[in-house]
Formats: sequence, structure tokens, C-alpha cells
Amino acid sequence: MSNNSPVDLTQVTPLARLTGDPLVVVVPKDSPIRTIDDLLATIEKDVATTIWVGGSAGGADHILAALITKSAGADPSKINYVAYSGGGEALAAMLGGQATAGVSGYGEWEGQIKSGDLRALAISYPEPIEGIEAKPLKAQGLDIELVNWRGIFAPPGVEGEDLEALKAAIDNTVKSQQWKDIVKARGWTDYYAPSDEFTGFIASETERVRTILTSIGLAQ
Repeated sequence: MSNNSPVDLTQVTPLARLTGDPLVVVVPKDSPIRTIDDLLATIEKDVATTIWVGGSAGGADHILAALITKSAGADPSKINYVAYSGGGEALAAMLGGQATAGVSGYGEWEGQIKSGDLRALAISYPEPIEGIEAKPLKAQGLDIELVNWRGIFAPPGVEGEDLEALKAAIDNTVKSQQWKDIVKARGWTDYYAPSDEFTGFIASETERVRTILTSIGLAQ
């Protein structure tokens, strides 16, 4: 959307959504910001001097920062977001005191959160996740949900018996104990949706993301 790409997910065949990673909102350990409400107040006071760090411009990290900025009553197009190509660079900026807040996949910064170098304010998952102390944004009064999901797609034109065979294979896999064991061992979060549900999800999520990116000024 940001680059007016002629290719999008409507041109392939959704088979299943499999896992979802919660994004986490963090601040440096020495930050005076201790809660999500403190962060909202900081943004409301001066959105331009509230420096965010995260992944690529227009990506999930940027979108979440924009949604939180909007919840603070500030203009999301004025967000001061510094995009990094990798979590390591964004982490260095956080630890170096060069940012007010940061967003990344929880697993990316889990070690620094557990060591106390970063303070986790919230996760973007709709429900609490076992093993993660940070509460969902929704549980803290913000109607924000954003999951970095992963799924499986087939090429365009796959239909009939071929499509049904692929859907059945994936459905059998996600119900297996082996799959459940892998999800647990890797620290993934089950976010399974079968083909029809996944197709509807992509349609609604595409429109939601387009609206957000337009408000940031990254899409037309």
C-alpha cells in the first residue's frame, strides 16, 4: 500500500492463518514513563518530541505507534517515528536513550524485558498471554488490537479437489499433537483460522490497515 504495489494478497489463495505474534510497547528502564497512561500523556503534551523506534516505515510497529498516538488525541500523521531495518538497531537506540518508546515483536526484546533493561508497558494482543506480564492494550482501556500474523497461501487459481486437499492437510496438521508441541516449544501463539475465515480476515484487515496508513500519510 505504501509503495502502490500492483501485487497484493487478493491475488493469491489464502489457505490458513497459523500463528500470531504480539507486539510489545516498551520504554527504557530509566524512563519516567511507567504506564501506558504515562505514555499517552507524554504524546498528548508534545507528539513531535515523543520519539518512537521500530521496524520498517508502514509496518506493524509503525501502525501500532500510530494507533496509540491517535488514542492520545494527537494527529498520527505528526508521529515522530524512526524506522530501523532490524530489531537490533531499534534496541540499540532504546538502550542508548535515543527514543521515548519502542515497538517490536515481543520475542525480539523478551531478553531485555526480563533483564529489566526495557520496561514493557503493553502488548497488542487482544487477550493476556501466559508467560507475559505486560497486559493487553484492550485490558488497559485502549480499543487497540494488532497481531503480526503468519499464514500459508497457494498460488492463484488453485481450486476444486486441489484446494480442498491443501485445506484438509493444514487442518489436520494444526490439530496434531506435534504441531501443538512445536507451537509451545517455539513460544508461538496459536492464531489459527481456516481458509474461508482467513479470506474474510484479510479483506477486513486490508481496509483497516489502509485507513491507518492513510491517516499516517503513508498511503493514498
